[in-house]
Amino acid sequence: HFINEYWCKSPGVQQWPAVSDPDDTCGVFGPYGVGGGLTPRMENLIPYSNSSTYINDFEVGSIQEIDLVGVLFHPYHQHINPFQIQEVFNNADASVDPDSYTAEAVKSWYQVGDWQDTLQLPALKVIGTNDGLSRQTAVKVRFQVDQFTGHMLQHCHLLFHEDQGMMAQYDMRGDEGTTWDGARDIDRTCIKPTTKKGLYNVGKDKLRLCEGDCGDDRDCAGDLVCFTREDEESVPGCAGEGKPGDDYCTVRPSDTYLSYTREGENLGRCEGNCGDDDDCGTDNHGNDLGCFKRRGFDPVPGCDGLGAKDVNYCIL
Repeated sequence: HFINEYWCKSPGVQQWPAVSDPDDTCGVFGPYGVGGGLTPRMENLIPYSNSSTYINDFEVGSIQEIDLVGVLFHPYHQHINPFQIQEVFNNADASVDPDSYTAEAVKSWYQVGDWQDTLQLPALKVIGTNDGLSRQTAVKVRFQVDQFTGHMLQHCHLLFHEDQGMMAQYDMRGDEGTTWDGARDIDRTCIKPTTKKGLYNVGKDKLRLCEGDCGDDRDCAGDLVCFTREDEESVPGCAGEGKPGDDYCTVRPSDTYLSYTREGENLGRCEGNCGDDDDCGTDNHGNDLGCFKRRGFDPVPGCDGLGAKDVNYCIL
């Protein structure tokens, strides 16, 4: 659970939103790691800076809850994962109609339980914070960090505020394809996604699932392997044809598919790189493995795939 709050600060003496200026600096309150944080201090206002800076990070397959602050002024929009409205607060300011958000035009569009990816509501509630300051929030939402890892953008849906820096990124981490196991406990009609990720060319540095073009397993992130192929051969676990002849990172298709993701010791069957037999462990049946030393891309007995050039692999 965290707070997300957008704001702008003006270089002039008058405060936003009473006066809006093209030179305003806009962003989301930080600091990093807690979404909008707890203290709306101007020094914690973070404009969008670059593609490797994140306001928060989540594990894929988790549920996150946000109190959206300031959506009276700034329509909140997030990419990749839609959110579900959990609660819409009344206005705690007696000078303003506490049921203002229930105007028909709004009530018929935003209701508790609805799934959305963009939200703007004229509802406010004053809440306390740990430092005694008060903040205004309108809506509590939840979303599932579902299947996809990587960047997840969130921003104000006013273009000129985006241009002034009112956007930030979440970083979705973990194992690609993971979903939240509790979904079917809530609703037995939920269907586990079966959609495969499409092949995508991005470069050669720590490539994720279904990304290419990889040269060998060392170009892939984590325990993924570089699936070498001919022309438009299908890549296990991925969809699409990709670029003919290019190789893509994927989950190891079997325990006999050549894998080079770590240096020995206690390497498994068809794993490299071993220096001698002592670097090899046993197979799934407890049989001792030995180190097969090869030149170039010589076939490795009992193993599938091309593997890495001049790398030695443990075999039965």
